[in-house]
Amino acid sequence: MLTNDGDDINVVLNGKIVSAKHGERIVEIIRRNGIFMPSACYHRSLSETGHCGLCLTGARRRSSDDFTVVFGCTTTATDGMEINTDYRPAADKRQETLFMYLMTHPLDCAKCDKVGGCFLHKFATEMQFRGFTRMWNGKLEGVEYKTFGKNVLFDS
Repeated sequence: MLTNDGDDINVVLNGKIVSAKHGERIVEIIRRNGIFMPSACYHRSLSETGHCGLCLTGARRRSSDDFTVVFGCTTTATDGMEINTDYRPAADKRQETLFMYLMTHPLDCAKCDKVGGCFLHKFATEMQFRGFTRMWNGKLEGVEYKTFGKNVLFDS
């Protein structure tokens, strides 16, 4: 593929040709083009780690190659690379990883009580995750709440 100038490259993102900076990480390209890509461990100012496993996506360097599952936060784009955020094996792994995070997430997490404060809940909502609930046998059913002011409810 032809490049725009010395620093720009072209990549194919979900079938559409987009420009990117040479050495830019895949997760940055995806987000800049308005596609939601979760990542709990990524920040552009920090070194790459790939610990959380939420930014998995499909990529291939040449059209003759098969798509492979890669970490979007650690993989740098190359000219002509194809990126598929809907690649089924990557999407399934993202969902499994989110499931594991939510399964081990404490029920009494103070951050979750704040609306929009928990990145796991945000990711689950954005990914349209229809998981499970650990709230069974009635923590919320048949409980009498005591009000201790305008903003405090007590669940004994």
